[in-house]
Amino acid sequence: MRFFIRILIGFAAICPGSMIATVCRGDLIIQVHDAQIAYGGSGFVDVTVSGGAADVLSAFSAQMKITTAATLNGGVEFVSPFFDPSAVTSPIPYVFLGDSGGYNVAYVTADEINVGDATDSGNSVSLNSTFLLMRLLVKHTGGFGAVGETFQIEFLDTHGGTLLLDGAGLPSPFNPASDFAGTITIVTPEPAFGGLLALGSIGGLVWRRRRARLKS
Repeated sequence: MRFFIRILIGFAAICPGSMIATVCRGDLIIQVHDAQIAYGGSGFVDVTVSGGAADVLSAFSAQMKITTAATLNGGVEFVSPFFDPSAVTSPIPYVFLGDSGGYNVAYVTADEINVGDATDSGNSVSLNSTFLLMRLLVKHTGGFGAVGETFQIEFLDTHGGTLLLDGAGLPSPFNPASDFAGTITIVTPEPAFGGLLALGSIGGLVWRRRRARLKS
């Protein structure tokens, strides 16, 4: 992680300012995937990264924020303790799988976090495929009528807050096809299996009582 800090300092000197949409060079594709979570429940939002055979990554740092995270009907917020995806192998492997210097999440507010990691070896990873960059655990804080509401989870570009570095500590910029925001939709929770069993038991009891009354 000391290597991670050194290259971030070097990067800030080379390419300061906003890192989203306009960057120093450009090829990496970032995708914040849409997600659905149950009313009052929790779920994951995945962020992936991909590129070409010549694109590499050795470290990243990002600021993530949930917008419209508080409404009259409820909100969505990040969950602590945070999920660590560094051991995820499928369906998409973590970008630094087997060489993580320590996936780190720093809590800022309920709707804003800082996320970062770097290869422990200092080597770069070829981005010739799609890799998992982040897996963010979020929860819905329910309120009346919140089903169907949507929230946005996105990268923040203030203060050079989003950095992706190659093996030389230089910025690995973004392809215009990148999608830096995803939508979280609140859906109706599925009935619990235990609740269904209870309803079935009650129904059976009512049926038996009615049958007993007919016989008497």
